[in-house]
Amino acid sequence: MLNFLTDNLKQALTHINLNTLYEMRLRAGREVKVNVGGEYLYLTGNGTSKFARNACRIERDEIDEILSNACQKSVYSVSEELKQGFVTTERGVRIGIGGTFVTEGERVLSVRNFSSLCIRIPHTVDGCAEKIIEVCLKELSSVLILSPPGMGKTTLLKDIINRLSDRYNLLVADERGELCEKGTMADAIRFAAKRTAFSCGLRAMRPDMIVTDELTDEDYPAVKKTVHSGVCVIASAHLESIDLAPKNIFDFIVLLSSKRVGKVERIADKAGNMIYG
Repeated sequence: MLNFLTDNLKQALTHINLNTLYEMRLRAGREVKVNVGGEYLYLTGNGTSKFARNACRIERDEIDEILSNACQKSVYSVSEELKQGFVTTERGVRIGIGGTFVTEGERVLSVRNFSSLCIRIPHTVDGCAEKIIEVCLKELSSVLILSPPGMGKTTLLKDIINRLSDRYNLLVADERGELCEKGTMADAIRFAAKRTAFSCGLRAMRPDMIVTDELTDEDYPAVKKTVHSGVCVIASAHLESIDLAPKNIFDFIVLLSSKRVGKVERIADKAGNMIYG
């Protein structure tokens, strides 16, 4: 899954349990940091450390090498993804890009001088969404999962997709190509804006439910239209409080813990009543 990394980084990772590795932070000329089990640590040749001394360092040419490897030696082939600030490997690893964004108004024309990478490693954890399915999905319902970044929303959504795709006609609006795994019994529209995926999916795929991740304010009108058309939506958003969630769209709002990855802290119904936690 991480074969695109440089040899020294791959060797360093042999000392880490990759099942607990969620993220890597590579910054040109600086020490490498990793998120292991929800804690940010420095990567060393022997594992991890809380201290920067002896940490692995990354240089700009290595960032270019890693990005080229991740794009299968053709950065041009993923230029449209890069303009959105990320690229997704064929194994579903999402790589956020830092560098110089060349713009014309609000339109990104290209990205160059890559200076940092945020590598998010996907995980499949069978059964991790059990509480959400038990409380919220006894029947078709719309659910919004909230948490700060990196607290397990995508992993939960993947488990929901895997467990419900045999029961319902699921459409996955997979804007970043990391939700729908090969072999899953679900339909997918990949690398399209959510509004496009929702509109095309409703017209052509007749889903019972649409699953997507990382909603922003501009996505909610499309979600609301979808729900009002009779199709349920399961989604996630970077929000830290149930009070910040949009009203009168979702049947249930799920808040994850900000301290423990993937742990359901509270669940509220459409009226705002706490029914769990």
